[in-house]
Amino acid sequence: MSTPPPNFKHQDKQPWYKNYMVVIFVIGMPAAVVIACIWFVYYSYQIRDSVVRDDWYMDGKTLYHDVSRDKLTYDLDLHGQMQFAENGDIVFYLNYPEQSVQSGKLLNGTPLTYPDTLELSISHATDIKKRPRCCP
Repeated sequence: MSTPPPNFKHQDKQPWYKNYMVVIFVIGMPAAVVIACIWFVYYSYQIRDSVVRDDWYMDGKTLYHDVSRDKLTYDLDLHGQMQFAENGDIVFYLNYPEQSVQSGKLLNGTPLTYPDTLELSISHATDIKKRPRCCP
């Protein structure tokens, strides 16, 4: 007994565009990728980063330019503590060393005086929208 040869001339009864494989893999998936790409381009344009500024070279040059105030606070052992209250107020405590509070003088001999006002500027490192409006 011999088997009949296969019939390779089989024709589908439905047109090609009604085949689910064509609709899903040939038309559907590339269309989904194109739509996703358009959405990602739009989204990335909306949230574009402002990490690198136009004068980035000057920022880098001045990174370690003036550390005298930081060194002075370290030498005098001054510390600060910032707390955020429930109502949105910000309270900043300036802590002097115990020795300075008792003697009335800082560690370098300067008389201990409390500032009337303390100016503090808080800014976001990378997002320019979160920086305060008063400062560049």
